[in-house]
Amino acid sequence: KRNTVCVSTQSGCRMGCLFCVTGSYGFHGNLSAGEIVNQVISIPEASKVNHVVFMGMGEPLDNLENVLKACRILTAEWGLALSPRNITVSTVGITPGIEKFLGSSECNLTLSLHSPFPDERKLVVPAEKSYPVNEIVGIMKNYSLKKYRRLTIAYVMIRNLNDTDLHLEGLKSLLAGSKIRINLLPYNMVPDDQNTSSTAERIQFFKHNLVISGISASIRKSRGVDISAACGLLATGLNTQGYHGMSLLIY
Repeated sequence: KRNTVCVSTQSGCRMGCLFCVTGSYGFHGNLSAGEIVNQVISIPEASKVNHVVFMGMGEPLDNLENVLKACRILTAEWGLALSPRNITVSTVGITPGIEKFLGSSECNLTLSLHSPFPDERKLVVPAEKSYPVNEIVGIMKNYSLKKYRRLTIAYVMIRNLNDTDLHLEGLKSLLAGSKIRINLLPYNMVPDDQNTSSTAERIQFFKHNLVISGISASIRKSRGVDISAACGLLATGLNTQGYHGMSLLIY
């Protein structure tokens, strides 16, 4: 029942997150609102699309004005008339952008976390140095949500790196008493990568313990690995040959 298109907001990215291949591709420019929307309306299955996720190449909040324009076009009656609750924008965290996005749009927001510990996150997500995740999660916790709007933490699980019992307790502490949902994802490997994904059993263990602690949690199945278009893989293989990150997934 769900047909989702994953769109890019930039050609490349300047966030430099170590777990994401796109960062090594470098930054080649922002996409316009029209170019973002065109990733939805130009595919043969456009009439079947009912969900859009801004989780492709680029950092959406680094191109905020065009992202907000695209969200308005996607949700307006004169546009694609999609429900805002069916659109999700993903970010590694830019505090001013998060505040403006929450106040200017009714679409969902997902924060890519990597680690509940700031010193550890800083080594992998450079944005942590300027925009501390504790501050961002505090904003998300205190934001008054309208019905059906969802704020989510995306947590890519890497074996023996961020899937320890200590990390589990850190997540519980970070999200305790909030309505923020946590989405657990397997890690997608790239060639010559020494990191591997946590086992399915370990991911399930995290989910179970988060849920019984009163934290909403789910496991997201990764899609698009076969065409190098899954989370963190854009800019590999065919995606660097002239497409500039505008690869699409429909599932």
